[in-house]
Amino acid sequence: MSEWLCRKKRGREMRRLTCGPWLLVFTLLLAGCATGLSQQDGQGAAAKYVERGKENLARERYDKAMSSFEQAIKADPSSTEGYYGRAVVHSARGDYDRSLADMTQVLRLNPQDGRAYAARGSLYLHQEQYQLAVVDLTDAIRVGSTEPLVFAERGEALRNLGQLDRSLDDYNRAITMEPQLAVAYCGRGITYGKMGQYDAAIADLTRAIELNADYDEAFYNRAVCFYLKKDYRRAWKDLSKAEELGRAPSPGFVEELRRVSGRFQ
Repeated sequence: MSEWLCRKKRGREMRRLTCGPWLLVFTLLLAGCATGLSQQDGQGAAAKYVERGKENLARERYDKAMSSFEQAIKADPSSTEGYYGRAVVHSARGDYDRSLADMTQVLRLNPQDGRAYAARGSLYLHQEQYQLAVVDLTDAIRVGSTEPLVFAERGEALRNLGQLDRSLDDYNRAITMEPQLAVAYCGRGITYGKMGQYDAAIADLTRAIELNADYDEAFYNRAVCFYLKKDYRRAWKDLSKAEELGRAPSPGFVEELRRVSGRFQ
């Protein structure tokens, strides 16, 4: 059934994400910041601490990165880069409420900061606060974000709100902007599956696997699509691969697949 087409529950996924692509997005956004422009003493000192924090963050030295970003904020309480960097460290440590608070402070200081809207929207998405995620990701786009992942993440939030046509539009835009973005193909595949377009879903999930051979979510959701097409042999094959890669299946899905396929081992 189509309700089995989904991403993993976010609560269990967050720690892994902060060590993978999600944190990388935050870090790359931070790395793109210009911090050495001010000649004023406090701002100049803050810029140096931010640079040091970015270096430590890139090496996953979170305690040292936190110290550097704290010093940047102390030197210049208006340092958006200090708050942004501290938010990234909080997320890496699994403290998402504090990360949200720091991203919100960035936006208080600079309401036109597109990366902060994108990052806070991503945090809301991974906390399953989908409407808030849509609002922030839309604001990121409004102020000029051209990052394909912003469209892909808004597509996911919209799908979880049941807005499948709008979700599909966002995934199409993400793929047009970045044709090698595996997460967009996986997300669009899930949306197609929710729409009952199983062949299109399988094609997109297959493309996601071609781009990332270890994409457990793509294997799992392709298994569900094969089940919905009554191709139980391929469903079992993909389900086994997803489990091998660490994707725990829905017990209800496994039980149903066993029942309809007559396979109990």
